Amino acid sequence: MEASGAGLWLAPEEFAAVSEKYALAGEPGAGDRLGRGSYGAVASAVERATGARVALKWLVITDADGAAAALRELVCLQGLRDANSNSNSNSNSGVVQLRDAFCARVWKAREGAGAGHDALVLVTAAAFDDLSGTLARAHRVGAAVPAVGYARQLLRALAFLHAAGVAHLDVKPHNVLVFERGCLELCDFGLADVGVSDWRMVQTVWWRAPEYVLGGRRPHSRIIGPRALAAAADVWSAGCVVYELLAAAAGAAERVLFPQSGGPAALFRARLEAVGPPPGATAAQLPQIYARLEARIEDERSDSGAATAAPESEDADFAAIRQLWLEPAPTLPARAAALVAAAPAGDRPALAALAALLPRLLAFDPADRIRAAAALIAPPFREAPADLTALDAAGQAAGARFAGAHSQFAALQQNKGEPLDVILRQIKKLIT
Repeated sequence: MEASGAGLWLAPEEFAAVSEKYALAGEPGAGDRLGRGSYGAVASAVERATGARVALKWLVITDADGAAAALRELVCLQGLRDANSNSNSNSNSGVVQLRDAFCARVWKAREGAGAGHDALVLVTAAAFDDLSGTLARAHRVGAAVPAVGYARQLLRALAFLHAAGVAHLDVKPHNVLVFERGCLELCDFGLADVGVSDWRMVQTVWWRAPEYVLGGRRPHSRIIGPRALAAAADVWSAGCVVYELLAAAAGAAERVLFPQSGGPAALFRARLEAVGPPPGATAAQLPQIYARLEARIEDERSDSGAATAAPESEDADFAAIRQLWLEPAPTLPARAAALVAAAPAGDRPALAALAALLPRLLAFDPADRIRAAAALIAPPFREAPADLTALDAAGQAAGARFAGAHSQFAALQQNKGEPLDVILRQIKKLIT
């Protein structure tokens, strides 16, 4: 029988077991598909015991990479449970709250029943929308967007995560849930870094920090630890989202800061054009940057099987990178100022303060990037120090609750060939 509108199917006995707790497909008000991702789908259901509308995220596990992502998300959501939340209301941390988790055997609609897969099912409160849909609606029909309030909530969620020793590494509007009354919660921890830095190619391309465009390496000599580096990548992505909030609040035709696609050189060039290089950039650093970009280009060509000859567009990108590195003329200040000027007059002072924060969120050098907690002290937020102290303490307490996850992921990283059944056993052990 179909599993809650997710395009997945359960054996009758498993469907019966799941439907004891949740009203699934075919029942009134249940089974609407909410989204689809790399490893499965999200669909709505109704929790029978409470009548609450919930979201069931079906993570279909077909290989070790998918199993590791599922394990990573499960451990994060279990460890980041808000001690002050009963999972029936929005969290104080700004992180989506896990209500339940279970495993099921599923198969996809196009497969036969014999080709089943294990799936991890994560149950959370069902959101009204995600931030991507909210922003799209604002551009389409002119709906108001509380840019400052949304930016504040996003930065609070990141401050909590970073205090817990977790970097999300895929911050984007699609992964920010919007609940009624305008509450935001960060979701989708399948790429999260819990203190084991393996330089996976993370972050969706439009929100990817320049150091991750270079494959996790920085074009300068200042050293910061791997955990701080991952947290700084989250702050960069948050800066990109803040720009999108400004664009929606202004009703601008422009929607995203970095809409460029293409190879690593084109992505690196776009970031240099917007924010400029780090202070003290010199020509002596360029050969190292070129070498790292070329290595990334070769990696992508090897993965795709494309020809290895550099196209003319890449040559143009490299030439532009040299000029932008040595003669910077950042476009971000003027672009942000134009958005503020286009906004309703009554909103401009707060939006101007938010725009003024962008260069600190989007500093090219991750060592120069403002921390999420520090950004909350600045205008337009001006969070009370006592509130931030409490948020930091809550994050550290959450980090302590799942300190054992660090050793689990360290083991996975050291043995990337970990058999699928070994990871599945870890998952099942955590939910029993």
